[in-house]
Amino acid sequence: MTGRGWINDLPDEMAGQKAIMLRLLDACEADARVRWLAVGCSVGRGAGDPLSDLDMALGVRDEDFDAAITDIRAVVDGLADLVDSYHHLLPERTGPHERIFAQYADRCQLDLVVFPASADIGTGPSIVMLYDADDVIVVRTERPPVTPEQVREWAFRGWCCLADVGKYLRRGSAWEALAQLHEARNCWWQLWAVAHDVRDSRYGIISILDFAAGIVPADAAGTVPRLDLAELTSSAQKVAALLGDLGAYLAPEYLAVLPDPMAAYITADLESLTAASGAGESWAPADCTLPTAERPIRAAEFSDMFSRDVLTVDRPELSRLRLGLRRGPETASRAAALTTAETECCSFFTFTLTVANDSLYLDVGVPESRAEILDALADQAAAAAGVAAS
Repeated sequence: MTGRGWINDLPDEMAGQKAIMLRLLDACEADARVRWLAVGCSVGRGAGDPLSDLDMALGVRDEDFDAAITDIRAVVDGLADLVDSYHHLLPERTGPHERIFAQYADRCQLDLVVFPASADIGTGPSIVMLYDADDVIVVRTERPPVTPEQVREWAFRGWCCLADVGKYLRRGSAWEALAQLHEARNCWWQLWAVAHDVRDSRYGIISILDFAAGIVPADAAGTVPRLDLAELTSSAQKVAALLGDLGAYLAPEYLAVLPDPMAAYITADLESLTAASGAGESWAPADCTLPTAERPIRAAEFSDMFSRDVLTVDRPELSRLRLGLRRGPETASRAAALTTAETECCSFFTFTLTVANDSLYLDVGVPESRAEILDALADQAAAAAGVAAS
């Protein structure tokens, strides 16, 4: 069947896409510099609908590539009622090429990559050749296997993103935590696709929904939180659990390259956010004005400071706790920011940072009626720092 016949056989509901492809095919046949035209993805495999974009590739005679690009951009802009278009290079692609994306007023979208005609068109049963002037293009249907190196990269990147989630949660930055959580989940989708031998695993959830929608686990919904620190913490822990469970599904060659030390470290780090919230509840007063959802994060911030910066824990008075801190501007800045935030919700606290004799101290004061809060705070500080309270 000719390319024109293949296009005309598409469903009538795809009239917009059909018109664009036919006009582009006309332009290719009329320009001797253009040697081939192909369409792929959902439209190529016969799963397109009125909202499907057109993922296409076009080959220009190698020696005419640079001169032809401007003309091809103009052709793309004129294929339908244009809203706007954009052209750029693909970051993952080497060698001469250009991606041209066009949005048309009827909601149709064209995503066209222009190559020198001698470029490898790639593989996949969904690629359909609409035009091959020299009758030399062979589309390979075999899929390149996912390598252990790719699996390790996706897994390591997922754990790195979760490490950043923990960092942003401790800072109370929900938007940044959410962005990193999405990246971590996307890495898990890629690996989940590999574990189930889903085609084009690098596209993660897109490929899963296209080729194996039935493998989406019910508990994946728990990885999608609202913009809430407590929900973000819970969702991050669930993504960590899903990443950690992949070993039960991956083939041995992939299992051998998983970053297990990173997985154990980040899993424990995220769990410490919840553990710190439990410890914090032992000293957080009932009249604290901090929203309940944010208290686990505040407790985790204190626990992080205690474990990172505290050297000594002393109780010189019933109503005063003195913490000896590692000296340095970062320590002082971290302690100042945290204690300033704490006084906004628990105004009875007084915090004083003092530099004396090459030492840095944080004094925590409360009214004597609140002395039991200092008892619990001292216990948590000593436990987190691994020192004895005196």
